Amino acid sequence: MRSNPNIIKLKREEETLDTIKQYYVLCNSKEDKFNALCNIYGAITIAQAMIFCHTRKTANWLAGQLSKEGHQVTLLSGEMAVEQRAAVIERFRDGKEKVLITTNVCARGIDVEQVSVVINFDLPLDKDGNPDNETYLHRIGRTGRFGKRGLAVNMVDSQRSMEILKTYERHFSKCFH
Repeated sequence: MRSNPNIIKLKREEETLDTIKQYYVLCNSKEDKFNALCNIYGAITIAQAMIFCHTRKTANWLAGQLSKEGHQVTLLSGEMAVEQRAAVIERFRDGKEKVLITTNVCARGIDVEQVSVVINFDLPLDKDGNPDNETYLHRIGRTGRFGKRGLAVNMVDSQRSMEILKTYERHFSKCFH
């Protein structure tokens, strides 16, 4: 006698989003976003955190500013050699680095169980400047891995970025706090 069990599969985004609390912080400028990030820095280093920027230029600027303030961060950028990127990822995986600043080069494929916070310093956009739902999901999906709870914080610094955030809320049927 063969049994035919009913198999119910959730879409990956539903599985991921159920374990991740999503928030946003209203800011007036890039510098305001930086100050807000400094204010929550202590909380994000409890385990490990990833901070996503839209461009390498912003990622480099942010890493430099945080370092100047005495914060321990590491930078992962697409302009680095493959060996350099691998070494940074290995140190992050091993917990030697607590806060990783990166661009979309790291949005997919890195599963580090200890990542508890993802910060979108810049919200993800596609090449035409439109909201990129898939990249958003991959970015915040770096936390809440393996059934654990995670936190995603989105920095909003303009009416346009608020519109983008609202697009993500509608697409994923989630209300950000």
